Amino acid sequence: MTQPQGSIPAGLISRDVLAQMDGIKSIRTSLLPSNSGGDFSYQPSGNSRVIFQIPSYSNSYISTRRSYVQFTLKTIGTHASTAIIADGAPVFNRMLLKNGYGQVLEDIDSYDVLCRIKQNMKPKADIQSRASTCKDNRVVKTDLKSHKESPYNIGKTVIHNLESGLLSKEQKFLIPVSQLAASSGHCFQLELWLNDAKKLFPVNSDIAGGAVSYQLTDVSYEIELVECDASIMQVVNNALQNGASIPLPFKSYRGHTTQIASGNKALVNISDSSHDVSAIYSILRKQAAGNDIKNGGTDSADDHFDRRFATSFDPYSFLGGKSKLAAGEVVEEPLHAVERYNFRYGSKLYPLQPVSMPKDSVLALENILYGFELEHKLPYLSETIVVKDNAMVSRFETDCFMMANNFKTTNDSLSNGINSSANGSPLQLDLMFKGTVVNIECLSFVESNSVLYISTGGSSSVIKN
Repeated sequence: MTQPQGSIPAGLISRDVLAQMDGIKSIRTSLLPSNSGGDFSYQPSGNSRVIFQIPSYSNSYISTRRSYVQFTLKTIGTHASTAIIADGAPVFNRMLLKNGYGQVLEDIDSYDVLCRIKQNMKPKADIQSRASTCKDNRVVKTDLKSHKESPYNIGKTVIHNLESGLLSKEQKFLIPVSQLAASSGHCFQLELWLNDAKKLFPVNSDIAGGAVSYQLTDVSYEIELVECDASIMQVVNNALQNGASIPLPFKSYRGHTTQIASGNKALVNISDSSHDVSAIYSILRKQAAGNDIKNGGTDSADDHFDRRFATSFDPYSFLGGKSKLAAGEVVEEPLHAVERYNFRYGSKLYPLQPVSMPKDSVLALENILYGFELEHKLPYLSETIVVKDNAMVSRFETDCFMMANNFKTTNDSLSNGINSSANGSPLQLDLMFKGTVVNIECLSFVESNSVLYISTGGSSSVIKN
């Protein structure tokens, strides 16, 4: 009998389900902040930092994909009942993560802006389905034509998913906290700084500049632990005693802010020293964004996209696109539209030719979609919305404009980005605007790949011994 040539389709062969070994189980625990002040209440003008000291749970790993921060958010002040929250609930503006010895593993300034960038990179369906938990109501406002939301002066539960590279849902591996030294009683210290009240509640439907603040209560870090039998952990411990180490890859982000006082051109220098820079995300916004509370007025039944949804009413609206939303209508952007840009490191350009956009911002959008291989998981920033008088406009052209570049050769788990510490040169962003801009800022977030090495005795470092 002649042997058939070729391969058998995978669907023709089924296999039995493998059983998990005994001694592994998952449990959930709630970790309270360590700086409670007695009442576990936090305000931007008082106890403005939430600190979680994560213990070295015995024989356990943290499943970051099943863990999150939760709290009750409540507005306080004279006009608390009419305060309107910024989409995505940007409660925190800085995140710091240290190991048990106090070594800084991650320090992300302008964390609130990074969170909006990451939200914009999510699919539209994710934003809509998580609107009740993460409070990003943009899809509900535009597609479902809804503008009414119950006030926050009664208190609402908010879920915050960490954008920390090590503790975020992007982390592919379980965190072996039992292998980490807890020299100060904890193996990690997570610190979250509260955002300014005017940026969290930038609009008031009653009065401009209404006196509003907020407080967080019932704050906890909900952690899912994977517990292993002591005999299983003994195998890992023996390997560490014999000189082995546990490598834990993770992404980290560093924020860089550059002020642009005036002009129709700008050269932004981004000084970052990383061995494996995988991407960069740069946005533009006004320097005064979020410095005042605007009067949103009361929307009429037929005017569901009124002033309080306008570009200027959102401190997390990004400049650079060809249009803006004003009173629910599409208005041409006369000054801040980016006509040309490109990134540079040393003598190499990314992309090789400057991105020229005299008519629209399609090329900048396509560089994101194709550069990050998002074609089959299109992000919200690529959506088109319908506003007043059935006018259609791209969100990317109005408030989601961004200049980004993926430096990785392929998206495999390989170290194949650029080494920004190689020659001491900064990353550069060369910009040309449509008109003369005044008092704007460029915020750039450099994404780099790092590895946390866990060695004998529970010591950990991003430097391999």
